[in-house]
Amino acid sequence: MHTFFSEERRGDYLFLRDKELKHLKVRRIEQKEKFKVIYEDRTFLCELERLHKDKAQCRILEELPQESFQVNITLYQAVPENLKTFEEIIRGSVQVGVKRIVPVISDRSFKKREVLERKLQRWEKIAKEEMKLSGRSLPFRIEKVESLRVLKAEAQVNLLLDNFNGKGSIRDLNFKAQSYSVVVGPEGGFTAKEVSSLRERGFEPVLLRPYVMRTQTAALLMCGMIANLSAT
Repeated sequence: MHTFFSEERRGDYLFLRDKELKHLKVRRIEQKEKFKVIYEDRTFLCELERLHKDKAQCRILEELPQESFQVNITLYQAVPENLKTFEEIIRGSVQVGVKRIVPVISDRSFKKREVLERKLQRWEKIAKEEMKLSGRSLPFRIEKVESLRVLKAEAQVNLLLDNFNGKGSIRDLNFKAQSYSVVVGPEGGFTAKEVSSLRERGFEPVLLRPYVMRTQTAALLMCGMIANLSAT
């Protein structure tokens, strides 16, 4: 079933405009055809009642129950120098159940904060596109850019992927928690000083085997395992 996003509601109607309207037309949705519309993090079953030149009027049939997936995963991702790689990570994060992703600046990451802040709108668009393709209705957040030095271990389980000096094994992790944070470095990983600082703040180093992985591979593998092995 097709999924769309709305930013406008009037009574029992949701309206699609601009790119969402274009998407609806591309999908050749016909009058009375049913589809899902996400509005303010709630999902509704709707049908197309009327198609105008500048908007689609969608009648709400019912509100759909929230997905049962409840594991709260935050990915703190050091932004790779190649920003296209970060876009790959966003797409994969939507698919594997990450709740929010925080772009992080570290010693070896992309460092121009003003460039990253200008990218936020594009990244949100990419996340929405991936939600449609994956059938996800649970909210996905792209947070503001943060520096590695301000990160806090606030989840029940806080992990640091360290494929150079890490000793911990994923077999020893607690997969019965409800909230997890995962810190992943850029190409080349974190410096020894950064790793030491993160460990002092409560992040537990984990080594992924068998080989050194690309940052996007490590991030999505770890988050995907958490999503599938944790209590839901």
